[in-house]
Amino acid sequence: MPHHTHHPLVYVLLLWISILSIIQVAFITFYLTAGHHSVKIKWVSNNPDTTPVTVKEDLIINKDGHYFLNLQVTLNDSCKERHTIRLFVDENIILQGQINTESCSTGILSKVWGLRAQQKLKVTVEPVAFINKTEFLTHLDMIYIPLAWS
Repeated sequence: MPHHTHHPLVYVLLLWISILSIIQVAFITFYLTAGHHSVKIKWVSNNPDTTPVTVKEDLIINKDGHYFLNLQVTLNDSCKERHTIRLFVDENIILQGQINTESCSTGILSKVWGLRAQQKLKVTVEPVAFINKTEFLTHLDMIYIPLAWS
């Protein structure tokens, strides 16, 4: 009849495997989530004249008027997923486009839109992705057109 004995090292081995599994899950989680950019794109102005627009966390409109908006967003990583790019004025979507899976870019999205002072513009990317920050690949161009005289 076999005698059932457990060596104390078996318990140490089980504890060690459990600890390694927990550490591995933690590292995989950190690896998959680390380094992702915010869903909201932060912009930098190349124009020293900030009269029509102020660049902060969002773009803040300083002058009432019509604005000709050109938006292009390009991703760094693979584009196998469908990514949606949205331009918001306050909480309203005024431009929306999809990333082309071959070029990893939206192409140019354009619109003329009347904006009032203190309105906020923001661009979002869903799902979260790495944005190519090269100026000619990702940019928001704004041309200010003053309101007509009354």
